[in-house]
Amino acid sequence: MSVRAVGEAHISSIEFRTGVIWSADEVRIDDPGKHLVTGQASGDSGTSGASGDYQLRFPADRPLSERVIYPTIPDESRGIEDARFIRFAYDDGRITYFATYTAFDGVQIVPRLLRTDDFQTFDMTGIDVRGGEPTMVLR
Repeated sequence: MSVRAVGEAHISSIEFRTGVIWSADEVRIDDPGKHLVTGQASGDSGTSGASGDYQLRFPADRPLSERVIYPTIPDESRGIEDARFIRFAYDDGRITYFATYTAFDGVQIVPRLLRTDDFQTFDMTGIDVRGGEPTMVLR
């Protein structure tokens, strides 16, 4: 599951937890990792807006509960939150996960999209909502 984490200066980020949901309405959440890590960013991370597409990569040897998606581009500088994940199955059997999230720069709130196949590499993409219907370019 994804959770909203709030750190220094009340800047929000996205963390993950693992656990088991049992059939008898019982939920067990595993203990979080002890050493949090942020992803290594590559791509267009120095810009803002829909063009601020970038990729985050986490070390494979770090547990999911130690991975933190921390604000990277100017549009996210005051926080990212409200990630809503959905599992998507392609016709050929591939599985990927998409999530919309909210980016905040201290003045404006903008919607963004992330995509991952493995929760190790995340493609962070802008959603252009200017001038009508929202558009997304998925790569």
